[in-house]
Amino acid sequence: MSSVKWTIMKDEAELSTLLLIGAGLQSLLVLFLPAYVAILPACLLLFYRAASTYLMTLGLIHNPRLDGVVKGKLWASYPDPNGDSIEKAPKNSVVLFILGARSNHPLGRSSPEFKEMTVYFQAMWREADENRELYGYLGRTFPLIGAEQASGNVLLTLSYWKSIEHLHAFARGPTHRAGWDWMNKMVNKNPNLGIMHETYLAPYGNWENVYANFRPFGFAQTKHLVRDIEDESGESPKLPMPPYDPILGHLIFCYKIASKLPSNAYPNYLPDMIRRGLPDLGPVYYLDTWPFGQQMLVVASLGPLHQITQEHLLPKYHAMKSFLQPITEGLDIVTMEGQTWKTWRGIFNPGFSPSHLVTLTSAIVEETATFCDRLQGYLDAQKVFRMKDLTDFLALDVIGRVVLDPRLDSQMHSNPLVDGLRMQIRWLTSGADVNPIKRFNSLRPIIHRYNAWRMNSYVSKELDSRMANFRPDNRSSSVVDLALSAYLSESSDKELLGGMNSIFRQYAMS
Repeated sequence: MSSVKWTIMKDEAELSTLLLIGAGLQSLLVLFLPAYVAILPACLLLFYRAASTYLMTLGLIHNPRLDGVVKGKLWASYPDPNGDSIEKAPKNSVVLFILGARSNHPLGRSSPEFKEMTVYFQAMWREADENRELYGYLGRTFPLIGAEQASGNVLLTLSYWKSIEHLHAFARGPTHRAGWDWMNKMVNKNPNLGIMHETYLAPYGNWENVYANFRPFGFAQTKHLVRDIEDESGESPKLPMPPYDPILGHLIFCYKIASKLPSNAYPNYLPDMIRRGLPDLGPVYYLDTWPFGQQMLVVASLGPLHQITQEHLLPKYHAMKSFLQPITEGLDIVTMEGQTWKTWRGIFNPGFSPSHLVTLTSAIVEETATFCDRLQGYLDAQKVFRMKDLTDFLALDVIGRVVLDPRLDSQMHSNPLVDGLRMQIRWLTSGADVNPIKRFNSLRPIIHRYNAWRMNSYVSKELDSRMANFRPDNRSSSVVDLALSAYLSESSDKELLGGMNSIFRQYAMS
């Protein structure tokens, strides 16, 4: 805190004033001491500072500027009640309150009225610190000094609160009320005292922070009340999960939640419904649905998700590969691992870059116009229809234009590729179906082979057509053409003989 006060004091005088003070002190030394003795303290101090800086640069002595620095890249968020650094959506809005003060008096912050205002400020922050839960007060920064003038700049304090209601409750408190009444009287009769504040509400999902090799600052300085890591019996808390049955695991609880959903609801709704039904459970919890599914860790928080998907190269989930096998034959980028994934992602990546997709806007708009015409036709005929069928056909037509270039036109006519893919999806199973007839249907392998043959036959013909018309200097903007160009640029010319390379064909069809 003393360093903060010294920094504020230095801002009271211009640089030239500080230099003149130093020059005056040096002149006094020259008057009373021999010149070589008078200049010795300044020279020794300058040499000490220069040598220390050089040694710190080499890493030979301690660098005090690194004190308190948290190395690496990180972000600060609300903790859950157990103290983990993960967001909890119901409490993730934040209010930023900026309080500023300045002295227009010739004496600056040494003026009597500014000192009196400082006393009120200290009392208000003390009350906020002592009543954090009552006022939803999270914390504040040290005073920040502006840089709009050579000296006497504004002092700003950034403070963080849980909600506007909490901030208003603090404003109506006795300490703030007394300070506010005094301030209103002073501002009206004394122009030498300036004060301002700004308030911003950032709802959940509309605020963020990133710190890299930084001392705790801003929201990272806030404090939060969390539960003790031990319960009343002195034991460590159990793993976060819904109510658990020793025999049926979480099946009974999941059934109660699933019974509130439509029978054909997407299975991924279940984990989120559990989280909503148990708000104290937190966004990261375990779920056991054996024998219909394996034990899983449900993650609905950006911090842990970033660690799992970005910071650490973890193995892909094995069940995803078996789930997609009937469609991709195991050659998809979603489930690839290691160097194979890097190679094929690099080949197909140019076709899916945002800058390239923008060039396909006209094709996407054309397919969307067909969709709108169909909607208008149903409206004119006053017919009831399933919106999902129309949106499926629209999505697949757009994908066909982006990936293959020619129109699939499934919105207007039957298309073997689209029909086969939609049927294949309906016959997929995650291996966790409750209905045993659906889970162990003996017809599934036959249907899968038939649909795979339909889709591969269609895509294979399109690939042959793209290869026949392929020219490195005159190609369409489809994903397949760009990927083919990238693949051939890394292959020998001999691979062009006899048509498309068999390896590329396999991966492109998948």
